[in-house]
Amino acid sequence: MRLRPRKRKGVMRLLLTFIRYRLTAMVAASALAGYLLHPWNPGASGAVVLTSGVFLLAAGGSALNQVQERTTDALMARTRHRPLPAGLLSPRAGLAVSLALFASALALLLTTGPVPTVLGVFAIVWYNGVYTPLKKITPWALLPGALCGALPPMLGWTAAGGALFDYRIVLLAGIFFLWQIPHFWLLARRCRCDYRRAGLPTVARLFTPRQARRITFAWILALAVGTCWFLAIGPLRQDAAKFLCATSGGWAIVCAAAGRRRKTAVSWELLLGRPEPFIAIFVTALLLDGLLSVGAPLLLAMLRAASIG
Repeated sequence: MRLRPRKRKGVMRLLLTFIRYRLTAMVAASALAGYLLHPWNPGASGAVVLTSGVFLLAAGGSALNQVQERTTDALMARTRHRPLPAGLLSPRAGLAVSLALFASALALLLTTGPVPTVLGVFAIVWYNGVYTPLKKITPWALLPGALCGALPPMLGWTAAGGALFDYRIVLLAGIFFLWQIPHFWLLARRCRCDYRRAGLPTVARLFTPRQARRITFAWILALAVGTCWFLAIGPLRQDAAKFLCATSGGWAIVCAAAGRRRKTAVSWELLLGRPEPFIAIFVTALLLDGLLSVGAPLLLAMLRAASIG
């Protein structure tokens, strides 16, 4: 039986919500950035396979996470409208979707090489098998959990043929790691009533507001320093990308200083409380550098071939 157009749109919207497509797309973009930053100018076909594989892998991890946390999600205003707690999708169907996504992702990642495949499998095992259960036990679960967000750029870099522990990709992964800590701490601060209702431990219960401000300031300052360091010794090749990277680093420095001076977390929340500001500018810089460095020569080669033909 065929689904009506309106019904198909409803199913598609449900699936996109279920996989948290915006977050999943950001993960895939960070993997693509690591791939394009490699100086060997990898091919476009490899980029498509890698990005698709990482997107499906992250989608599967997000879907499985919602199956695991469906009871907790139902208690929080921020998450109670997700497909499982809202009753729009059954746990069994959600598990089936996640397994199908994992299988598709693995089939694609296997073509990129053994190291990216192992990194991808490790990221999912760590995210769903370690970080997700730890969230209910300790407020420090975010520290090991942030490792999952640092792995996609390394996955892309190794898929392009780079060494796993090359200082350039390690530095880039470190920036993604540093960003996640204050970002999710501030998220927990904003949604502290939700976390309390769901029984999830948060760092806010361990520190006074003044101590929390100092810790957040230290993390954001480390993020700013790491960004500037990456700009100085990293693999960026294009001036436009360097300008955007410098903008993100300068923004972090200014906001950290402003938050410290005003003794408030407002400016920090503007910077890191949502995924868009800092990380969007930084990832855009990475992608722009890769596309200008790889895409422009490829386009010129195609135009020359067409003119010769």
